[in-house]
Amino acid sequence: MSARAVEVAIPVPVEQTFRYALPEGTSAEPGVRVLVPYGSRRLVGVVVAGVEPLAFGGRKLKSVLQILDAEPVLPAPLIEIILRAARDALCPPGTALAAAIPPGTAPRPGRRVQLESPGRRALERGEARGTLGKVLWALGKRPLPESTLRSRFPAAVPALDHLERVGWVSRELATEPPRVKMRTERVYRIADGVDVEAARENLLRAPRRLEIFEQLLAQPAPLRASAALRALREDSLVSFDEREVMRGEQSSPMTAPEEIPELTPHQREAVAEIVTAIDERMDDTFLLYGITGSGKTEVYLRATQKALESERQSIILVPEISLTHQLVDRFRARFGDRVAVLHSGLSAGERFDQWRRIREGSVPIAIGARS
Repeated sequence: MSARAVEVAIPVPVEQTFRYALPEGTSAEPGVRVLVPYGSRRLVGVVVAGVEPLAFGGRKLKSVLQILDAEPVLPAPLIEIILRAARDALCPPGTALAAAIPPGTAPRPGRRVQLESPGRRALERGEARGTLGKVLWALGKRPLPESTLRSRFPAAVPALDHLERVGWVSRELATEPPRVKMRTERVYRIADGVDVEAARENLLRAPRRLEIFEQLLAQPAPLRASAALRALREDSLVSFDEREVMRGEQSSPMTAPEEIPELTPHQREAVAEIVTAIDERMDDTFLLYGITGSGKTEVYLRATQKALESERQSIILVPEISLTHQLVDRFRARFGDRVAVLHSGLSAGERFDQWRRIREGSVPIAIGARS
């Protein structure tokens, strides 16, 4: 039987989690994000456990407002690690879990504004002019998130409360789409079953369509939208697939791959101790001391190689962002594209793409500034 309530970590400066009831007939695994009421606000938290009973301390629990993920964004073992690290660092659990998920990737609490009949009549009679008229005209097409109105018509923001009081518009609680999503592009190709020669003959009087058709015969490709492309699709000569586009260029290493150097006696001693800890799965810490240029990075590279050979992963932390690029170059020269990079210089979309590469297991090495 699934739990009727969940323990949720909310990103607030409080050293505890909070218990909420689940809506009838729903379930939420640990690692799933949920929208919950917290005082007068609605916040996004992370489920850390299913719990019983429904009542707590003689009071009926508040209910989860919305389950935001179809599957966990954080696996259970990682939640345990993050919560343990939060306790060690005296960090609120909700803050720690929120830091483990790229910002902007969850639906956001907000309000939706809708044009009501009196407002529609006022718009038709021309009673609303200027910016106010533009707001009503935009709402006449469809309801809009309040944040959209605030960004498009900032001068009209003070009037929204008045419009609601006189009944021209209504506002209701809603969730807005995430600011950051997977980026995709359409890759066009010749549709299945097309008679190529017959198509060529039919396209002789449409040179632009024929040009696109010949281009796609050579190989599928992403193309700009155009009337010619749309006509080819309408004639069932061309179809498309969606594919993900990674944001940010995967930069090639500044230094060409070089022959792996022989270790010095001190390096061999350090590598041997670390490799033993990896082999024996020891929870241990080592301090590697050496002046600049003494070969510490080669020790990190050998330890990472050992982790990969053991089908494990590595996190490489650098003190500050300015040192990230040179270390990334060294690691990419040794390990190729099996390296993800995370630091504050990336856009929100780039961070999301790198995070998903790590989460999906397509890269076993993550490098970034320790912050």
